[in-house]
Amino acid sequence: MLNKIVFLFFFAFLILIGFENCSSLGKSQYSMNKIQAENYLTAYGEHVFERESCKSCHTLHSDKQNATTVSLDGFGGKYSSNWLYYFLSDPKKFMDQPKMPTHVHLHDKLLDKSTFGEIVEEKGTKRQKRKFDRTWNKLMLQADELSMEIPLIKSGNPDRTEVLALISYLQQIPSTPSKITVDSLIHVKLREKEQSWDNFVLDENSITMQVAQLQESIENGKVLYAANCASCHGLKGEGGTGPNLTDEFWLNGGTDLDIARTIIYGAVKKGMLSWHFQVNPTEAGELLAYIKSLSGTNPKNAKYPEGVKN
Repeated sequence: MLNKIVFLFFFAFLILIGFENCSSLGKSQYSMNKIQAENYLTAYGEHVFERESCKSCHTLHSDKQNATTVSLDGFGGKYSSNWLYYFLSDPKKFMDQPKMPTHVHLHDKLLDKSTFGEIVEEKGTKRQKRKFDRTWNKLMLQADELSMEIPLIKSGNPDRTEVLALISYLQQIPSTPSKITVDSLIHVKLREKEQSWDNFVLDENSITMQVAQLQESIENGKVLYAANCASCHGLKGEGGTGPNLTDEFWLNGGTDLDIARTIIYGAVKKGMLSWHFQVNPTEAGELLAYIKSLSGTNPKNAKYPEGVKN
């Protein structure tokens, strides 16, 4: 009888130990699955975002934005990775008196395996060497894939650097529910602008071309340009990811009609998007007026000529 009691006690003890081990294994496996479900480069980028104190100037919630904090709510996919690469290097080319400092040092700082190891441990995942090495190799592949979107890297500059991780993180920042609501209201307004193009025909007699001839259109066009065009063409038209708008060379034709057509319908194969969803025919004319006023202004750091001389 005593032997049976000892046996039952011992059996119960083994079950208890086994349950605890399974529970512990489950937690470890959950942590590993959690990080594997993520983009490793993005996880590294989140670390860079926090290390560079980006949160001191940015919030991920639009309803928490204020005079000193810029919201990145829904930022993911808003700009190309190529544009972000240039912007992080020199914000001054895209913003008037920017408060944001340059992050050019990230362009040269290589992704670090030991740093990634710390990130993995912070997420509660044990660093098993074989699994960690595979994870690190996947991160390297993700960096290579992202670098293919950036022509400057393909031309020979260092790749697999921390700027790629930060770009990867910025590109996945989603929209919060409140941002989605605001965007839906904006979508209604954009639909109204889209309808303003119904039955529109671009020719010398169109409202767009008439407005472009008015002197007062230049100031209105300057405001529209700063909000929509400066991010690619520079605040003064000097060029950036997009071409220089102040010289005599044009990728899609330099006549007034050519420029208006490019603004309205875009030139997707050359990286220029259509703007007729963002502006109405009158605003397109105001943009044209301002762009024409940039001709021959010769701003500092102007980009090299591209296209054909007008």
